[in-house]
Amino acid sequence: MNELRDVKPIKAFLLRHGHTKEEIEKLDKESVINLYEKDTRKNTLNFLHYMNEDSFSVISTLDEADIGEFKLKVQENLNNMPLLVDIIRDAFDDFSYTDIADTLTLNIRNVSIHKLQRILRIAYREFQEILLDKIATQLKELPIEEYKTIMNHYESIRSDTNRLRSTIQELSDEKKRQQILDMARLKLLIVRNFMSKNTFNDVYKEYLNNTPEKLKLVEDILILTGMYSKNYLKNIPTEELEEMKAKLLEHKRQDERDHKIFTQYTQMLDESMYGSNEQEFSNICIKIITGLNQRQILMISDYLSAKNPVFVNRFNTLLRDFKNSLKS
Repeated sequence: MNELRDVKPIKAFLLRHGHTKEEIEKLDKESVINLYEKDTRKNTLNFLHYMNEDSFSVISTLDEADIGEFKLKVQENLNNMPLLVDIIRDAFDDFSYTDIADTLTLNIRNVSIHKLQRILRIAYREFQEILLDKIATQLKELPIEEYKTIMNHYESIRSDTNRLRSTIQELSDEKKRQQILDMARLKLLIVRNFMSKNTFNDVYKEYLNNTPEKLKLVEDILILTGMYSKNYLKNIPTEELEEMKAKLLEHKRQDERDHKIFTQYTQMLDESMYGSNEQEFSNICIKIITGLNQRQILMISDYLSAKNPVFVNRFNTLLRDFKNSLKS
C-alpha cells in the first residue's frame, strides 16, 4: 500500500505528460521512477534552453564531471533554500549550466519543476552579478564616461558568462589591464577634444542619458507634461531638454496668470450681469477687450457663451466694434 502511495504522484505526472495508462501499468516501481527522472530532466533542460538568451548546450557533461561533492551539498540542504541558492551559485564556477540543471533534476524530487527553474535562474543571476562586480572593480579607475559605457556593454552580454570570465582573466594581468585603461582614456580625450559635440553625445550616449542631472531633468519635464515617454526624453540632448523645460515652465506660468485673470474678470462679469447698472457690464467688457490678450479674451467669451447668450452677444458686439475701430 505504501509503495502505491510512493509512486502514485509520479504516475499522475507521467499521465499528464503524454504517457498512456497501459504503458505505465506495465512498468515496475523502479522503471516508473526511471521514466519520471528521464522526462523531468528532458523537460527542465528544454525549458532552460528555451529561456536562456544565449542558448547553452543541452548536451551534458554530467557523467564525466566529478560533481559528487556538489550533489551531496544539494541533498543535505534541500530544506534551506537561501543556502541552496548559494551552493548552486558557487557551483557555476566549476560546472556548466546544463550540468547543474541536470544534477538538480535528478536529485531534487520533492520540488516542482517551476520552483526548480526559479531557483536556478536566481542562482545564475547572482553568479552573473559576481562576475560583473569583478569586472567593475578592475575598471573603476576609468573616467566615468568610459566606465559607464564599458559596463553597459558587459551588462548587455551578462548571459555570456564565458565571455565575462575571459574578460576577468585578461584584466587580472596588470599589464593588459593598464593597456585597456590607457586606451580608454585616450579614446575619451580624442572624442571630447577633437571631435564634434554630436560625436561625443553618440559615443557616450548610454552614460549621458543616465546621469543624475539628466534623469532629474527628464523627471521635471514628465511632471510638467505627459506628452512624451521617459525613453524618448532620455535620448534628447541635455541642451534641448533644458530649453524644453524652460518653455514648459513659461507656459505653466502663463496658464496660471490666465487662470487668475479669468477668475477675476468672470467674477466681475457675473456681478455686473445681475446688478442694477447695465453700463457696468459694458465697462468691464471694454477693460477685457482692450487689456487682455487674444487667448484670455477667448476664454472669457467661451465662459459667457455657456453662461448667458444675451450677454455674450453684447460682448461680441463690443469686441467687433473695437476691432473695426482699429482698422479705421
